[in-house]
Order: sequence, then C-alpha cells, then structure tokens
Amino acid sequence: MAMAFLSSTRSKDIKYQIGVCLVTPSSTSSGCPRLQWNADGRGFKDNKMDWGSVQSEYNCHAEVNTMIAGSRREADLSACTLYVTLSPCHDCSKLVAQSGIKNVVFAKYYKNGRDTYETLGRLPDMNITRYEYMESGYGNIAKMTIDLKDLK
Repeated sequence: MAMAFLSSTRSKDIKYQIGVCLVTPSSTSSGCPRLQWNADGRGFKDNKMDWGSVQSEYNCHAEVNTMIAGSRREADLSACTLYVTLSPCHDCSKLVAQSGIKNVVFAKYYKNGRDTYETLGRLPDMNITRYEYMESGYGNIAKMTIDLKDLK
C-alpha cells in the first residue's frame, strides 16, 4: 500500500490523487510491482493541460491505467492483487472484475452513494473474491517507511 501512496504523488488531478500498485506473481519475486496514478491519456502533455482550475476531461482513472499497463506485461491478471488508495468507483470496479483481478485492497472508501454501497455489495457476484478495507485509512497514516533492504 505504501507504493500506491507513493505513486499517488505523481497525479496532478485537483480533486483526487489516486495511486495504485498492482502486485503480480512475477513482481513478488522480482520486487518490481506495477505503479500507476490517475492521469491524462498517453500522448497528452502535462504542461499543456490546465491542472489548476478544473479536473481534466481526459483524465484516466488509476485503476484503468494499471489494468492497461498490467495487461501488456501479464497475460493473466487473475493472480494479481490491486492496492489502491481509494476504493474503485462503480465503473472501475466493473473493469477490475472484467480484467480478472480477484484481490483488491484499498485505504479509504470513495464516498459517492452507489459507488460505495451498491458496488461493494455486488463484488462477490463480479467474481472479486477479496475486497479488503485497510483499517488505518488515510487519516491514521502519519508516516510510511519503505525499507529498501526489504525489497528483494
């Protein structure tokens, strides 16, 4: 989860800075997880976008960016675990299920009516077998330390 928070610092979105870490079977042995954040699509120049006043209409959610990047490297995402700083919205939850990812861990609930309650209640029907809320959430995280000696 610390890596997801770290990747969220790359986002220039004015409303939500979402970070995602996709842990694949190969990344657990290589120590190289897939990191993404919410950002404009490929080819968009950050310095040409107005990030200060409005949310970009071309912004891609971090989960979508991760699944696209992950599917380029891994043929089967079903054994992967998705760590995300905010619970996926309704549409991203559908895409996560469609991608085959079965394990999702998040740090904070996305507060938006149907996106929180309807979607979470239907995830078992979407074949997502583990949807875990980290009790610490954003509010209780004062400090995260990544010990590089632990990465193998």
